[in-house]
Amino acid sequence: MIMRARFNLLASVVIAAQVTFAAVCILSTVCIDASLANAMEVLGHRGARASRPENTIPAFSFAIEHGVDTIELDVQVSKDGHLIVAHDLQVPTALCQRQDGRTLAEGTRFQDLALEVIRDLDCGSRKHQDFPMQQTVPKTSIPTLAEVFALVNSTPKAKHIRLQIEAKTVPRYANELHAPETISKAIGDLAQKYGLIDRIVIQSFDHRVVVAAKKILPSIRTAALLAPNFPDWLSVIKSTHADVLSPHLDWVTKEAVAAAHKIGTKVVPYTANTEADWEYLISCGVDGIITDDPKALLSFLRSRRLR
Repeated sequence: MIMRARFNLLASVVIAAQVTFAAVCILSTVCIDASLANAMEVLGHRGARASRPENTIPAFSFAIEHGVDTIELDVQVSKDGHLIVAHDLQVPTALCQRQDGRTLAEGTRFQDLALEVIRDLDCGSRKHQDFPMQQTVPKTSIPTLAEVFALVNSTPKAKHIRLQIEAKTVPRYANELHAPETISKAIGDLAQKYGLIDRIVIQSFDHRVVVAAKKILPSIRTAALLAPNFPDWLSVIKSTHADVLSPHLDWVTKEAVAAAHKIGTKVVPYTANTEADWEYLISCGVDGIITDDPKALLSFLRSRRLR
């Protein structure tokens, strides 16, 4: 009698779980088995720029605190050879000003500024017009990649955090410090110094960087970024040997994702910020999502039993 009662109790628990999961599937347009929880990688674009100033220590700290898997960030080289974390090739005057409040001249390029001058920029006082919920952090300066690595190593919650590092190289505007081989080696050397070489991915729209990184560090993981168009994904993978393909979200299809998976390449699109975007990408079978709002994406995934 006791054994039968235990069996009936177990059966009731299993049935209840199945009913609950079925209800979730009915309410959602995407139905994925709960055993896939945590399979969807969440990448905080420029940290978490929907919530904090982009590519800053506060943005990276916010992303870490809220449980992202990977921090996505942009790297270029200052005039005096330091790896700095900034997206635009020119100083974005809509977001950055001097620490004393003065505006820098339009068209000023980061690669023409020494680190000392870049340190004098306040990129935390001006809110991004596209993100009304973003909280400003006045007097926040542009960090070096070394400072981001130090943050990861010193933050207990970041012990498993990965970093997806975009090398900002554009052939027309690149100098010798931004040569694909030079910037790839500089990123790799710094990651080795901080013991993070196994936790970084080097990515770029300039696929010469992806190829160079693999030549310099054969074990490094790389990602080929794709512009908003639809090239032959398999040709890109074959020519770059990239581990990850990162297309614009509008150019993702279930068939293209399946073809990439068939040859062992992950697909991690950018930059998806709405529930409709996330539903669509999940239905296509992507491996991860790059988003400006990782906190909201994580909450969404939990509501779908995917975390």
